[in-house]
Amino acid sequence: MDLAELQARWLAFREVYLDVLETGGRARNLHSKRLDALEEAARPFRERRLERWNRLAMLREDHPRHRGKKAALAFERSLRPKAATRVAPCSVAGRKRPRGEFQRKTSREDRVAQRLAWLLLRWDRAHRKILRFEALDRQAAARLAARRRQKQAAAARAEARRRRIEEAAARSAEKASAKRRKEEQSSRWKWLNRKDITMEELLHFRNMGCHQEAEQEFAERTSPAHCAQSPLSLSFLLAGRGA
Repeated sequence: MDLAELQARWLAFREVYLDVLETGGRARNLHSKRLDALEEAARPFRERRLERWNRLAMLREDHPRHRGKKAALAFERSLRPKAATRVAPCSVAGRKRPRGEFQRKTSREDRVAQRLAWLLLRWDRAHRKILRFEALDRQAAARLAARRRQKQAAAARAEARRRRIEEAAARSAEKASAKRRKEEQSSRWKWLNRKDITMEELLHFRNMGCHQEAEQEFAERTSPAHCAQSPLSLSFLLAGRGA
């Protein structure tokens, strides 16, 4: 992982961190300034680490180039007299000690960099996982809302169909009732206006109090205007009323 990618991941992590704080009700600007201050305070530390990083990279690049020189120096040391070789370990040890410290430091820096890269990779995977779960939740919510709308539309159509059926049934029942009343009324007045009706039947029909409409229509039919066209004579009906 190069420094540019590391910086890009840090900026992405910073934005997600601020988004989480803002979602939790924290002030985004305040925490952004706090991160800026911490980043500025850690600038010298980062610059030292960057310098060591570059030095380590240069050392890794120069290692294959200097491998032949190191082999030549080792061969030259093997040809030296024993006295010189006895003195050499001290001098060599004196030279190697700082280099060993440098190697330990660089290896420690490598471990820190690897740890940081691993943490960033882990955070990246977790962030992608969260985004995937959020997308799945949004899709599930959209499907649930669509099913709810479909159920509501089906219920509305069923309710409208039920109302139409009830209204049609009510109209049909009303028509049937009106037709039945009309037939009963026609049959009743045919019975009342027949030629062989007796006063006893008229009085019996009147005393039963079957229908107020019958009495009203009976009164209308006993009017002088109607009696002129009725087969019953006016004197007969008046006599019936008098009785």
